[in-house]
Amino acid sequence: MNKIILPAILAIALISSCKKDDQKLVDDLSGKWMIISAEEGHGDHTHAMDLEEAHELLFESITFNDCKIKNDDCAGSMEFHEGDDLAFTYTVNEDATQVTITAEGENTVLEVLESGDNTKKFSTEIMEDGEEVDVEFVVEKQ
Repeated sequence: MNKIILPAILAIALISSCKKDDQKLVDDLSGKWMIISAEEGHGDHTHAMDLEEAHELLFESITFNDCKIKNDDCAGSMEFHEGDDLAFTYTVNEDATQVTITAEGENTVLEVLESGDNTKKFSTEIMEDGEEVDVEFVVEKQ
């Protein structure tokens, strides 16, 4: 009997711990974040962006609302350098390596590169002057 119960308990524990990774990231993201550094890449060439350029290409701040992902998509908003706001919904994949933001019918995937308590590093692809550009940026919790 123990030969059946122990593997079943271990399997349930493993599944439970995997599902908790996404909620842990959602909990960690909760709050307002400001871009503190960014870098963009065009093929093999990358360069550091000044904050004004990063704010123009991406956003100035991003806010992730408190959320329980099992209930529904989560909500948030971005503030741009001109003072405009954009509401969005977001989801986190099960292994907490991607955040998918949906705004105005468009999806943007943020790859989680580093996740500290007060800083997060993401990468994403954006369109700039009709060209796809890779961007890495670091945000700091406010």
